[in-house]
Amino acid sequence: MFFQEPNSHLSKMILNKLLFPSQHLKDKVAQYQDVLRYYTLTLNKSHDSRDIYNYSAEQNILIIYKKQQKPMFQYQEGKSSFKFINQAIVAVERDQSKANNKQPIIFQIGQDYNITDIFLNTLLQPKAFIKLQENATFLFQPQDIIMLCDQAEAIIKQQPIVLRCNAPIKIFGDIHGQYSDLMRFFDLWGSPFLNGKDDEIEGFDYLFLGNFVDRGIHSLETICLLLALKVRYPESIHLIRGNHEDKWINYQFGFSEECSQRLDEDPDDDNSVFARINRLFEWLPLAAIIEDKIFCVHGGIGFALNYVADIENLQRPIEVVHEVISSEQQLIIDILWSDPTDSDQEFGIQPNNFRDPNGIGGIVKFGPDRVIQFLVENRLSLIIRSHECVMDGFERFAGGQLLTVSSTINYCGKHKNAGAILIIKKNLEIIPKLLDPKFINDQNWIENEEILQQIYPITQL
Repeated sequence: MFFQEPNSHLSKMILNKLLFPSQHLKDKVAQYQDVLRYYTLTLNKSHDSRDIYNYSAEQNILIIYKKQQKPMFQYQEGKSSFKFINQAIVAVERDQSKANNKQPIIFQIGQDYNITDIFLNTLLQPKAFIKLQENATFLFQPQDIIMLCDQAEAIIKQQPIVLRCNAPIKIFGDIHGQYSDLMRFFDLWGSPFLNGKDDEIEGFDYLFLGNFVDRGIHSLETICLLLALKVRYPESIHLIRGNHEDKWINYQFGFSEECSQRLDEDPDDDNSVFARINRLFEWLPLAAIIEDKIFCVHGGIGFALNYVADIENLQRPIEVVHEVISSEQQLIIDILWSDPTDSDQEFGIQPNNFRDPNGIGGIVKFGPDRVIQFLVENRLSLIIRSHECVMDGFERFAGGQLLTVSSTINYCGKHKNAGAILIIKKNLEIIPKLLDPKFINDQNWIENEEILQQIYPITQL
């Protein structure tokens, strides 16, 4: 017999019809429900479905048996875990396996194996995602992540460095490894893919303005989910590069440490997941234009960016240089690192002493006059960017001709700021959607943030 698709009587009994007194156990098993649908389990002998499972409320444990009473699947709170091993899911029975001489069962991959769908069904859980612990082993093995990167990079390489997007569209600012906040936004205002269905993707594009990793403790979940969405919907999911999509930055602000601890790898190894993801980052687009009217970028326009064509003339892959000596290097720094001045009354170009205290990085602030000049020269109406924490989740500049949006809530666990996304309707009306930090109890920021700032105090975001 084969356990293949969700229509299977056995899979329904196992995954959908059992009642669990413990909500935590129910959620834990449900987390793998869609993943298991993409695997084929071969049973050696015929069975009676009445004998195939057993649930003990007293021990809070679910065991599914073969006819000959060898365990096929087991979860017990605090005792078992799932890992992807050699492109297969294994139920690891920690405490009881030795005592009962039981072997873990392997859910073997069928011919319909699709790595993208497995990532999506595992990670895109806006209504029932499990709160993750810091430094918990990542659900996917390195080879699975590298396979996903290969697929995503092949798509990204074929797309332009300045994307052209359509409305309606949802725009996300910095996420910084805040996987739980991303799930909250998806839960409240729609998700592109849920339970194997294209829930909203026919109606909305999605644009993410960079800074997917670092500072938060779930960068792996965040970047893998976004890449899987990109592979699944290459023309509707848009990812542009932020200043933390840079190996020199994310080596020091948390992503390398997360890869080291959660994947048990050496980030300095060229074959590591950390190195592979950063090679993909060097191919990411640098900007997007919505309906020929709205220019979207991570940082800003600085002083070197005058025309959209300036970006289009850049050649990828791009490795960011932090001691600027050429006009091209300055242009890239402006796109990824520059900020607006502190108010509409501060004009021109000013040094950015906070981000570039030594004055060697070429990081500047640009005034409202630069915004207006850029929009007029390029026949555009608005700039949308991220790169900064703003208290209300979004903030206007240059008389409303530039918007900053931040999708991180309670930045670094201490700023008590709201997070926001922007929904742009077909008629280009912009509707902000906010998450208030007072309703968020999770603290998902790296604890040694102050230490990181002492190591490399160049950036706030």
